[in-house]
Amino acid sequence: MEKALSGSQQATSGTFVTRKESPSTQGKLLKDELAEIIHQAVRDNRSYLMEHESKEILEGIGIATTGYLIARSEDEALAICDKIGFPVVMKIVSPDVVHKTDAGGVKLHLMNAEDVSKAYRDILETFKYQHIEGVAVQRMAKAGIEAIIGVTRDPSFGPLIMFGLGGVFVEVLRDVSFRILPITEKDAAEMIQDIRGSDILKGYRGEAVDLASLQQLLLKISQLVIENPEIQELDLNPLFLYPDGYVTVDARMFVSEPVLHDHLTAAGAESLRDFFYPQSIAVIGASDVAGKLGYNVFHNLISHHYPGKLYPINPGKASVMGVRAYKSIRDVEDPVDLAIVIVPAKAVEAAIADCCAKGVRFVVVEAAGFAETGQEGREAQARIASIIRKHGCRVLGPNCSGVINTHHNMVQSIGLLSDLKKGNVGMVAQAGVYAAGILTGLSNVLDFGIVATIGNKMDINETDIL
Repeated sequence: MEKALSGSQQATSGTFVTRKESPSTQGKLLKDELAEIIHQAVRDNRSYLMEHESKEILEGIGIATTGYLIARSEDEALAICDKIGFPVVMKIVSPDVVHKTDAGGVKLHLMNAEDVSKAYRDILETFKYQHIEGVAVQRMAKAGIEAIIGVTRDPSFGPLIMFGLGGVFVEVLRDVSFRILPITEKDAAEMIQDIRGSDILKGYRGEAVDLASLQQLLLKISQLVIENPEIQELDLNPLFLYPDGYVTVDARMFVSEPVLHDHLTAAGAESLRDFFYPQSIAVIGASDVAGKLGYNVFHNLISHHYPGKLYPINPGKASVMGVRAYKSIRDVEDPVDLAIVIVPAKAVEAAIADCCAKGVRFVVVEAAGFAETGQEGREAQARIASIIRKHGCRVLGPNCSGVINTHHNMVQSIGLLSDLKKGNVGMVAQAGVYAAGILTGLSNVLDFGIVATIGNKMDINETDIL
């Protein structure tokens, strides 16, 4: 997150607008034409949005910003100044320049036409070897309490939002608070209260800021990031807080193809219930030959009296353990909630494609031979990731031992397991052998409810499970 600048060093547009209204949380927050700004940047392989693009998106969801007027000539810059008045700030507008201040692309405290002309020429000279789309001209901002809001995506916890006071409070004192997205109104209020400088916001030696509008701002940012998983980082820095609202002075968004597991967060309350309590399971690679892993998995489901429908998939068998078998999951007449894939690695990609074509929402890949084996395996795993991304399918594994849910009589393990008592202890493990060891070693001490092994955690990971 870019270092905060002091309030006197930032800019706003000629018209200061504070929006207090909160958009409805029903439906998508960002209109399609604004979301297209993000999608186009990703298609163009740009890693970030330019400031004016970020502000256009923010203003589109009711977040007050400084606005922007772009000059493409010195005369246009002077005409804008005549319109909005002095003093002004000028900033480079270029897809090649991320850190404008550090690169010398921000000119402050421009008090007259002479200052503006010189600043415009200096910017063009400084960036003559970069692609320049123009120069933004903005009016200086009025003083306010400086704050910062940032979002990043953590590989373990998913999207995180940060709030704090700006300047020395964030740079030296690290006075910030964090929450995992999405947040509630209660979370937003607590984030503000959690920082040590919260009394400043409540009016210590000055007027209190508009806490209600600040809370709504945090909620809008939460919804924006959850609904648009392409946003990898977001910075509102600085943000000026006032007794009657706020204004975002500078904004940055970094974008890329969505991280696979982020779309689970967007599902909200839907979560993984059907993953843990499926009403039907297909086992691709089911076998009635003892000693094979496909035998172990299917035998565990039957012997533990799984209550739902079972569909063994084996093109060489008419039935497996007395249950009608199918050549392909595509041949199953009924909907399938979850599929377990226990075939050789080279056959997994086709099996995943069949599951997606069938409309299976959850797949457990117990087969090994992927990223854990080297470059060839990583490439194969990446191809699977591409398939499930296109179809919205969730995958556990590969290289895992599935899930045990004693409250649903469901044992997907590749190792044969005897009767398990129903309990209330949950466990997440990377390796199936570790989970089996814990189950066996602590069987006289603990009774487990749900045990999940995540293997290579290509998609579903420990955070999702928890």
